[in-house]
Amino acid sequence: MITSLYAGVSGIKNLQKKLDILGNNIANVNTNGYKRSRLTFSDSFNQISKNEKLGIGATSTQTLFNQGMLEATGNITDLAIQGNSFFVLNDDGKQVYSRDGSFHFDANKNLVNNTGMQVKGWMADSLGQVTISENLEKIQIDTGMTSSPIATQNIRLSGNLSSSNSATASVWQLSSPMNLISNSASNSINQSTLLSDIEEFSSLTDINTGEIILDLAGSKLSDGTDPQLSTISLSSNSTIEDLKDELESIFTGTTISLTGSNQIEIRDTQTGNSQTNISIANLNSIQSSTGSNATSISASAVIYDSLGEAHNLVFKFTPSDNNKWTWTAESTENEQIISGGSGTVEFDSNGNLISNSFTFDEEGISELTINDGQTDLSIKLDVDGHNGMSGLSANGSMSTLAVVDQDGRSTGNFENMFIENSGKVIAQFTNGDTRTIAQLAMATFKNATGLEKAGGNSYQETASSGNVNIDSAINSNSSIVSGALEMSNVDLANEFTDMIISQRGFQASTKVVSTTDQILEEAINLKR
Repeated sequence: MITSLYAGVSGIKNLQKKLDILGNNIANVNTNGYKRSRLTFSDSFNQISKNEKLGIGATSTQTLFNQGMLEATGNITDLAIQGNSFFVLNDDGKQVYSRDGSFHFDANKNLVNNTGMQVKGWMADSLGQVTISENLEKIQIDTGMTSSPIATQNIRLSGNLSSSNSATASVWQLSSPMNLISNSASNSINQSTLLSDIEEFSSLTDINTGEIILDLAGSKLSDGTDPQLSTISLSSNSTIEDLKDELESIFTGTTISLTGSNQIEIRDTQTGNSQTNISIANLNSIQSSTGSNATSISASAVIYDSLGEAHNLVFKFTPSDNNKWTWTAESTENEQIISGGSGTVEFDSNGNLISNSFTFDEEGISELTINDGQTDLSIKLDVDGHNGMSGLSANGSMSTLAVVDQDGRSTGNFENMFIENSGKVIAQFTNGDTRTIAQLAMATFKNATGLEKAGGNSYQETASSGNVNIDSAINSNSSIVSGALEMSNVDLANEFTDMIISQRGFQASTKVVSTTDQILEEAINLKR
């Protein structure tokens, strides 16, 4: 009968231990990376057993490494693991492992956790290459590192060259729409209509000779000089065709036509600014369009020499004719264009770039070469589309010409860093360059539940866990999330439920002890 006392006592002792574990889980509900523990039991009852044990026995305390939720922090050195891996830490020469990624850089630029344990991995060489091996290093960042300059070798231009930038010609109209006199034999006005049958020319007829006199005072030729004749005399039987021929012989470089609205139109054959001026007394000649030169479309680029010094170039594209554009490259400072500084480019009728039409004016030249005052820089110009990015086009939409890429850079100083999902630590420089400087190590175990808690939210290897395997995150089937922390996997509802169940078991075990005590007391009283 006394064995029932031991059975009850074993229940009290082991349930008390379970309550201790539950309390520890609840206390760490907000501890980053904390993994809940549980106590497993086995019965010790064996009737007429060899060891005559009764009650229950605690077999082991297990740590449950199921994934916890991630909490965003925004701090780039806060790291969370998705997967079954562990961070590798150095605790005063002893290698331990943790799921808590609350890291920061200490005064010596070492990546450490909140208790000062150094994070282990592999440092990259000067080219940003990482060699994964058994020899782990502390992760250390050098904020004084620099990025070497690179001379520009390629420039890519893209965007639209608006066809609305084309040059225009000057246009004049002589008088308002012309009208036939009332007794005209003609029914309509055309090239063969007599000038004497048109009302607008009747006031210009000499009553003595019948000739039509045109006064050209104030007119100018395309070079700004006065016409050789100040007046034109046309016979009474002259037609509009005769007037056309006479005016074109005087105002060279113009074409004259009769419009559908019965107006005589004079147009410069050459586009652009013109000094031509048409003035015929009493015909009220009006300049309806002023010629203008084609406007250039520009895009600037900052390029770099081998020392990282910046230089400015401006590319100008100007419409020519037949969908052809001329281009030039100009320096804004003291750089000298040695060769390849101008050329042409052609487009089809839809504004699409014609293949291989981007050419240089100089024969045998295929690159732009400039001298920065010390050395020559040879630069390839690319106007074709690549990797989903369009090249040059020339249609009626707005101009969007731009230098979208150049592969040079200045000397860069360390500016910032970030950590990729693979665990690579990437440095960012002021010149836009990035370089791998380190790789975080990830540890995996065949039986993670066999790890032993080592304090500071860390674990150490045991025979039960198996030997550690250390590799990169990718090779460990894990992913690292920067700017987040893994929360505790403790579920308060489960813990409180287990606590109630344990409490009831504890109460029942105490009842076994008290009831057995009463029975023993009654048995002792039998002899009285």
